Amino acid sequence: MSLVLVGLYLVSDGQWERLLAGLVGVIGARFLVLRLTAPARDHQSATTEARHAPESR
Repeated sequence: MSLVLVGLYLVSDGQWERLLAGLVGVIGARFLVLRLTAPARDHQSATTEARHAPESR
């Protein structure tokens, strides 16, 4: 993270507008990558597993 921040600072050349735009881009890219690489949620298998769970005593 510190490398990204230093890189953004160097690329922004001291202009806060460029720094802000770069920061927004990094945060947006992070959310996009997390969304694209997230495992698929299968609600049916979770329900099936719950029905087959052993009963508590």
